[in-house]
Formats: sequence, C-alpha cells, structure tokens
Amino acid sequence: MMYRLAAPLALGSVFTIFKRRRKSPVETEFSAISPATIGMRNDEPVQVFQRTSTDDVNPASRFRLALKGSAVCAHIPTVSFCDNPRTPLQLEEAVKKLRVDDEWRDAVIWSASHLCDESDLACGEEMIGRRPSQEVRLNRLLTVLVTKSENGYGKELVEQDILSILFDFCTQFAASNRGILINAMKVLANIVAQNEICAVAVANSEWLQRLAAMVSMNSLEENLLAEKVCINALSVLANTAVRLETDVYQLYRSEEEPAIDIIFVHGLRGGVFRTWRAKDDSQNFPRTQCWPRSWLPCDVNFPIRILALDYVSSLLHFRGVIQTLASRSLRFQNQLKAAGIGTRPVVFICHSMGGLLVKRLLLDDAHLLRKTIGILFIATPHRGSPFARYARFAMRPADDVVMLSLQNETNRKLHEDFLKKCYSIPVICSMAETEDSPLILHRKGVLVPSESAFFERGPLYHIRDIHLNICKPSGPDDNSYGVILQFLHDVIFCLKRSQSHHP
Repeated sequence: MMYRLAAPLALGSVFTIFKRRRKSPVETEFSAISPATIGMRNDEPVQVFQRTSTDDVNPASRFRLALKGSAVCAHIPTVSFCDNPRTPLQLEEAVKKLRVDDEWRDAVIWSASHLCDESDLACGEEMIGRRPSQEVRLNRLLTVLVTKSENGYGKELVEQDILSILFDFCTQFAASNRGILINAMKVLANIVAQNEICAVAVANSEWLQRLAAMVSMNSLEENLLAEKVCINALSVLANTAVRLETDVYQLYRSEEEPAIDIIFVHGLRGGVFRTWRAKDDSQNFPRTQCWPRSWLPCDVNFPIRILALDYVSSLLHFRGVIQTLASRSLRFQNQLKAAGIGTRPVVFICHSMGGLLVKRLLLDDAHLLRKTIGILFIATPHRGSPFARYARFAMRPADDVVMLSLQNETNRKLHEDFLKKCYSIPVICSMAETEDSPLILHRKGVLVPSESAFFERGPLYHIRDIHLNICKPSGPDDNSYGVILQFLHDVIFCLKRSQSHHP
C-alpha cells in the first residue's frame, strides 16, 4: 500500500514546484514551450505568442506543444485547408486519382468488389456481384494506403495534397465511422515519419491545431493516434530514435527516462482500443477506456514506457493473405525495433492468443528474448481451447482458430520450443479464467481451461471471470488488477536486485 500513500505527497511536491516556477514570468517563445510551461492551465504562454512573432516557432517545438494538447497551438499561424471539406464522393474520387505505384489501380478496382465479411455467415458466391457501400469502399482504399505509406511515397503523396484529403476524412467521419478515422490517422502517422519535408508540411498546416485538440479529447482513439503522429514527427525533426509504426501504440511514457518497456498484446479479435478498457459494472470506480494508461503510471513507482501491439485477427477466412504467428512475428520484430524496443529491459503482458504470439516472437528474436525480464500470460491457450472444436461448423475457419484446436501440432511444438528457451526470463506469471463464456449454438463453457492456461514456470492465479473480461479489471481494487500489479512489482524487484549485483 505504500505506493498509494506516496501519491498525495508527490502531488503536493508538484504544487510546490509549480508555485515556485510561477514566480518567474514567461517572457520568451523558448520558455513558453519548455517542459515547465507546456502544460500550464493559464493564458501566460498564449500571451507570449500573441505579443511576439510565432512564425519562428520551429516544427519540432510545434509538435511538442501538440503532443501536450497545448492551447498555444491555436495561436501559431498555419496554412488552412479549404473551408468546405470534400464530400464522401469527392474524397473517393480524390483518393482514386492518387499516383502511388503500379499496383494502385488494382487497389482501386479491389475497393469496389464485393468481399464477404466474417460476420456475414450467409455470404456466398452469388453475393460477389454486389457493389459495397461507399464507406466500405473508402475504408478499403485507406487500408491499402496504410500499407503503401509504410513503404514510402510520403513526399509524393504530400505533393498530391494528401494532407488536406486526410484532414477532410477526419472531418467527415470522426463521428460516424471510426474505422475510416483510424485508417486516415494511420496514413498520416506513416507519412510524417518518413522525412523532414513531410513532417514540416504537417507542422505548418491546419493539422497542428487538430492534433493538439485530438490529444485533449476524451477519446482513446483520437488520443493515441494524434500522439503517434507527434512522436513520429519528432523522430525525424528531433532525432528521438523512436518511431511508432502501424501496429505499435504508445500508451504512456514517464518524464524520466524509462527503465523498462511494458508491452501489451491482445488476443483473437481484440484490439488496442477495446481489449484493455475497464469492465463496466455497478461499482463507483470511474470507467476508463484504457486501464494500463490510466492506472499503471499512478501505481507503479518506477520510470516506465507502456506500448501496445495491435493486429487484425478473425474467426473466419474468405480470401486474401493469411496471417500466421510467423508472419506477424516478423512484422512485429521490425516494428518493435523501430520503436526502440530492445534498448532496455522488456516486459510482456498478453491476453489469450497474444501469449502465443509473444512466444513465437521471442523464439524468432534472440536479442529480444535476452532483454525480456517478465511475461504475464492472461488466459493463454498453451494447449489449445475446446472452443476451437466449433470451427467445424464454419466452412472457412481462420488459421488462428485452427491453431487453437486442442493438441494442435503447431501450438504444441511452439510450447515445447519456448519451454526450452524461457529459462532466462526471471519472472513468469499466469492467470486463468474460471467462469463460463457464451458460445455459439446457445452453449456456454470455459474458453481456456486451467489445464491449458497453466504454464510450467511461475504461479497460476485463478480469476473468477469470463475469458473476455479477465483482462478488463473493473477498478484498481479488482483481483485481476492486483495480480497484474504484483507481477510488475516482482519484475521491478528482480531488475533492481540484478542491477545491484551487476552495477
């Protein structure tokens, strides 16, 4: 409980420091963007910019201000886009006309073709001729553009007015279609990370004010995506050596240089924007959209950085590239390196299939395995799940589901291989669900039984909850959160002890 008692004392220290700093007036542009004033809830930094020239505020400083959601950004002159945003039809035509590469024309054709959605179990060949809705077409085009922007084309796209196109996407669909908003922001984050030309173009545009506003919104999607854009811009403009690629999000970074990186990995059909939210119940705890972001910085008295991996997984597969553990592992290796993972000790907290992905990742990356000091497996099906037997009722079960079959050979070998390599990881802990989850055909059952969630090293904690909610504590006093917090305290204790023995 000592970590909770320390919070009021620390808060009092902050107020004391704040009062001392307020005795010195904010007189220059430099002091207005310094860490001491960047988050001030007063008008003094704004007044500095109003009475001086703001044109000289360099692009890196602009992104630092936006990253803090500073009101100062509203007073920095930028180039405005058209007052009348493009209509959805105009946006579709504008994206289609982009000159990306030789494959872009095929992507445009694909966007208008009918493909079955995994939720549409009645979808058959007779549906192929149907034209998808406009929003579906737009989202498909943006999905392809996300992939293209991972490999370059930033300067070329900026020259084709992509910044105003993406701006209009966010204006038109922020409230009505979150998928389109998210993909548009992913494209922007990829573009801004490519070179100084792209980063400066964003800093000098109306995007600056929107990014600052998004950081301050009560929306996890807007917060994380806007912060990602700013962090990626600073990787170019300030040489921070931290770039958040498509599947990596930063949930938190301490002001002090982090001593460990904590990485959250979701499971089948999960996502960074939904897996780690707090469980909704009747208790008085205010519900958070992301408990690792809201609670851990308060309860872990240690400098940390918290990242989360995001990936697409499904129950059914109709067509397209099949994503496997091996292909995702290769992709994540590169993206984690770009984010600076591997330069300090690493901790993984993974739910369900995310644990299998982490095992594959560590087997494929020897350096990352050496840097890993803790893994928390939350309802990870090391030996499969009885749920997978219902895959026989689906005509086209996805590879992810097939691998979760009880005693699946691929999963069995993965577990055996990892057991031989995990001896170097000092802290391993597991959690298992005990309550029945709703299944198909009006059935119920435990998705990952204790015998499958059991790992041969470390303790196994049984949590009275269903599979979906075992990673969603209802509040800081929830038993599942207590296990997570104790696991992190054990990791930090082991790290400090190791450092004292090897200074």
